[in-house]
Amino acid sequence: MSEVIEPEEGTTPDQNRVIREGYQGILDALGFVEAGGTIKEQKERFNGANATPSLAPFTLKKDHTRVLGNATAIEQSKQAASEKDCYINGILFSAGREMSSDPLFKVTEGARAVITNCLFHRGDGDGSASFVEVESGSSAIIMGCAFIGTATVADAVLHTGAAANVQLIGCSGRNVTAFGANTTVTASLL
Repeated sequence: MSEVIEPEEGTTPDQNRVIREGYQGILDALGFVEAGGTIKEQKERFNGANATPSLAPFTLKKDHTRVLGNATAIEQSKQAASEKDCYINGILFSAGREMSSDPLFKVTEGARAVITNCLFHRGDGDGSASFVEVESGSSAIIMGCAFIGTATVADAVLHTGAAANVQLIGCSGRNVTAFGANTTVTASLL
C-alpha cells in the first residue's frame, strides 16, 4: 500500500513534488526489483539490480549486469540465464519438479559469469540435472557457493569446454557426486 505524504506546513506543492522526485530518484538508483518483478537492463552495459523476494525468471542480455540478493529470502525458482557477462551474488536458486531436467542457472556460449555466495538446491524428486550449466565457449568463476542436492544429482556444474574456463573456489557440496568434469576446483569441499 502506498503511503500518502502530506505537504509540510509552509511548503508549496511544487516544492513537495521536487522533494518526492528527489527521493524517487534515489530509490530508482538503488535498482530494486519489486516482488515478482523482472530485471530491467535499460543501459547497454553495467546495469544493476537489487533483487527482492519472488524474483521472476530472468535472462541477462546486456554486458556486465549485476544482480544482488540483499536479503536471506531472495529465491529464484525458475531457470535463470546469462547471454552476456554478468555478476550474481547472494541468490538462492531452488529447483522444483518442473525443472527436474534443467540447470538452475545457465551461462550461454560466449558469456562470462562471476557467481558468488549463492546457494543452489534440489530437493527429493527435483531431478538430477546439474545446478549450473556453462556452455562450451563460455566461462564462469563460482566462489563461496553451496550446492545442496540429493544422492541423484551428478555434477554441480555441467561444462564440456576447457577446464580452465570454469573455476570453483571455496565452494561446498552436499549430496552431490562431483563438482563437475572440465572444471578447476580450488579449496572446495564435497
